[in-house]
Amino acid sequence: MYNLCVTEQDTSSTIEETTNTVSAAEVISSENFTGPVGETLGLFEEGSYRDGFIEANTVEEQQVLKKLESTVVKKVVASVTDSCQEVARKELSQEAGEELSLQDARKLGKKFGEAMVRVKKEGIDGVSFQDAVEAGLEEGRGKEEYIEASAHAAALLESAQKQQLQILREVYGDLAERSEDADLVEAFDSWGRSPNSRSDRGPDGQGYNAGLIHYFEYRGDTTKNGRFKVEEQPFNVDGFIEYSGRMKGLIDGEGDVAARRRFRDSSGQERVVVLAENGDLVIGFKRADESEPKIISALPGQKMDAFSKRGDKVQLEGGSDYLNHLTEGIVEITDS
Repeated sequence: MYNLCVTEQDTSSTIEETTNTVSAAEVISSENFTGPVGETLGLFEEGSYRDGFIEANTVEEQQVLKKLESTVVKKVVASVTDSCQEVARKELSQEAGEELSLQDARKLGKKFGEAMVRVKKEGIDGVSFQDAVEAGLEEGRGKEEYIEASAHAAALLESAQKQQLQILREVYGDLAERSEDADLVEAFDSWGRSPNSRSDRGPDGQGYNAGLIHYFEYRGDTTKNGRFKVEEQPFNVDGFIEYSGRMKGLIDGEGDVAARRRFRDSSGQERVVVLAENGDLVIGFKRADESEPKIISALPGQKMDAFSKRGDKVQLEGGSDYLNHLTEGIVEITDS
């Protein structure tokens, strides 16, 4: 588990880091903060979130290691399989009373398949298929070129992990330091409520601040992290403020709006669906006791078809039990 606190000898999980200073994170606790900032700091303090964040943001480095291992496995399995095929070919040649090529043996179809199963089960020269593969893998992993390439890839991964952990530490500390910053407070306030990535609605059933979920929490989920690959701002407090302002502007009909639809139910609740020119699909929701819609969802890289489907779906919300749904008497309205 990765640790937000940096001590003089921090050996959290696979990351070993030495520093001459103590991070501000060491004296920060979410218990000392309230509202969305406190909730976000609490999220950062969850080991599962930090692990997920680092895993989701070091995928490329992980793939290098996995590719090295996969290449060795494929070569070894192919080599052992070729040996088994040769034994099967010889057996079938003996049965046929003539020398068969491997291609001719394969043409025997089911018979060749049964011979392969038998050879793999009985092994070659007393060595089973699995044992032969394991021996081949041990030999392959012991070659100098593999050892060097693996060590290099592991070092790159460890460096990337440290970098991502440092990003978390900086955002964590900045959130705490700027907890009363008017721009940050406004940014969080521009978001409504949303379930988290596990569909949990929180202790009161009303969800969490949607900015906390969509900008911060989703980065620790490998299934949702991909949406941030094309973001225009770096992951930090200023990035969150800028992003929130831009999404709220789209909800309010400002900025590069490509299409916008607005719906209202008989209780006065509203849902706004907006597609930006750059493909951002933003959903806003206004509860009956609120003066304006707040952001509840934002997804980049969408097209007009997705926008249309989201809009058409609003008409079917009546009677739903999910968070932020319209009820009865849903009508589409135009801005006055």
